[in-house]
Amino acid sequence: MVPRVRNIAIRVARDVAHCLFVAALAACASRSGDAALDRVLMAEDQRPTDAAALAPIFASLHDTSASITAVAIRAVGRLQRPALVDSIAPFLAHGDAVVRAEAANAIAQSVQPGTDTAAVARARTLLLDRLTAASADADRGVVARSVGRLPHESSALAQDVAERIAQAVVQAGEPATSCERSVRPAPLPAGVSASLLFGAMHGIYSVARRARSLGCGATGLALSALVFIAPAPGDSAVWVRELAMLALQSANRTNAATLTTAAADADPRVRRLAMRIPRDLLMRAAVTLVSGGIDDTATTVRIDAVRALVTLRAPQSCGLALRALRDPAPHVSREAIDATAAACDSVLAAPLLDTLVRRLPKDTMDVANGSWHAPARALVALARMTPARATPHFPRFAQHPVWQVRAALAAAARASGDTAQLVRLLRDRDSNVREETITMLAQLGPALREQGIRSGLADSAYQVVLAAATAAKDVPTIDVQSLKGALDRLTARGQETSRDPRRELLERIAERGSAADTSALAPYLADFDVLIARRAAEIMSRWTGRQIAAAQRPQAKRAETLSDPAPTNLRIVLSAASGGGVILVRLYPSEARTTVARVARLAEAGHYNGRTLHRVVPNFVIQGGSPDANEYVGDGPFMRDELGLRSHTRGTLGISTRGRDTGDAQLFINLVDNFRLDHDYTVFGEVVDGLDVVDRVEAGAVMRSVSVVAPAR
Repeated sequence: MVPRVRNIAIRVARDVAHCLFVAALAACASRSGDAALDRVLMAEDQRPTDAAALAPIFASLHDTSASITAVAIRAVGRLQRPALVDSIAPFLAHGDAVVRAEAANAIAQSVQPGTDTAAVARARTLLLDRLTAASADADRGVVARSVGRLPHESSALAQDVAERIAQAVVQAGEPATSCERSVRPAPLPAGVSASLLFGAMHGIYSVARRARSLGCGATGLALSALVFIAPAPGDSAVWVRELAMLALQSANRTNAATLTTAAADADPRVRRLAMRIPRDLLMRAAVTLVSGGIDDTATTVRIDAVRALVTLRAPQSCGLALRALRDPAPHVSREAIDATAAACDSVLAAPLLDTLVRRLPKDTMDVANGSWHAPARALVALARMTPARATPHFPRFAQHPVWQVRAALAAAARASGDTAQLVRLLRDRDSNVREETITMLAQLGPALREQGIRSGLADSAYQVVLAAATAAKDVPTIDVQSLKGALDRLTARGQETSRDPRRELLERIAERGSAADTSALAPYLADFDVLIARRAAEIMSRWTGRQIAAAQRPQAKRAETLSDPAPTNLRIVLSAASGGGVILVRLYPSEARTTVARVARLAEAGHYNGRTLHRVVPNFVIQGGSPDANEYVGDGPFMRDELGLRSHTRGTLGISTRGRDTGDAQLFINLVDNFRLDHDYTVFGEVVDGLDVVDRVEAGAVMRSVSVVAPAR
């Protein structure tokens, strides 16, 4: 391991990428009834396309208040229209730092994957020129982050951008264009600021994620950041080291020395990344790293270490998995169930898994101690390993009151080949179990697959119909009439949140239909969902060979703004049966005003009370708030995204979506720093008390109450 020979002065203790302009925007938002701000937000919410509708936003670009100008620029970026980039460009050199930061971010947000290459090139030129011209480190940091995430047309262009970003930090000589894998870290220039380092590493990580490669300069900077940035107060130094490690891993630039450096880091957020073992690492080095990770004091590190055992396939893997199976942290021991099944011989593993399966309680709904979680997971692992030992347990699982247990049974039945059990589960009382069953049947023979599809198409639950429509691809016996019947039935409900199954049904109809079906699809040209209407028009145009256009329908006005956007907190109380505890969230109306308004309104109306946190992915997120405990059923109409520069760091809250502007008020809490979610999902709050409660949440935990409270003084 390279010794830490210097310590960079970290000037910012919290989120260096946005702290300056968040404070300024908060001052703006705190002025109750700010008419200019409301006009911008209302106009942005309508996703305007014509000059008249855009006028309120463009008029505010030149407001006397820099804060209003910054909000207007952010609104332009959130429209994601490449044609508007040149209207933002002049503000890159504005006299106010907040405005400059928003301008750089807005240019990047305007240019999404699939954008015309000329528009991408224009955005890249503007931002790279600004990266060279900017004198303030904070400016260069935001610009570096922004230019790095553009959808560069080629790996060579992406690598060039990464080199330019690295050069903005080191400021010495010409950037190298190639290097060996063994490039060594070098001390960073004295006085480099946290804001520049964070932005630079975020940009380089974005490049590496898309291009899967980095040049010498960017690789060297990432290695230097990982090695030479020692711990400092606050999170900024850790975030830089995390991003450096993520960039190196995305570009396949890690080796034993790099991983050893990360594994010895003072912060578990970096150490856990060392558990992501590349395939070409020598077995001895891999075992040493994973063994150390399983003994780590941090639960997050142990989780990723156990996951690594599933693919490690070393002679020592079984012993390590068995050790993890006794881990006191439930999330670790459950990951060890899969690791034990993967790493151990069935003679040893099957009895252990069978013992866990037998611990399933008969009738409890309790999730406080994970009473059903381990048996459910163990059943699936046992069915894959030794079906004969798993099937005797199926009747108990089939009668269990917890739907997740019965969903696990569907996966186990698929693994063991018990098709009769799967057919019975098609009639389960819970829609999530029926969805899982259809997905499992789709992996079996044609007759069972079709039986599942037809059952799903007759269902009323969105996720069940979606599973059936997805499974119907390449199944010619499912005709247009059956698909159209399901489509009409869901459409009659008039809910935007039905988009996913309806869109999938349209795709199946498109595959099977012809010009003779045009009249049947014609009503969808005026659908309440503009994306469905446009897709129907495309399908009919292809069928008939003539251009058919969707009807022009005004977008529904659905903006929600806070009448008094004062600092507000959200208080989430878990039920006693779910382990109890209180999670206190600070909301960010100045950054996601309409999102905060929607969530606050729903909380005050009791929308979240009694709902579950149905999705728990250790070392990723917990998610909940769905009336049907799944990804596809939430509050409508859809919410618009409010994307900014705040990162998805541990403890922040986001809105779950299934594409652009498809939020349905389901919220998620980041369990770790999830930088890959940045710029795609709204961040609207952050846990300020109760992270320990968040960490121990189990799937199915019930939110007894979610309420809006004033912050403590």
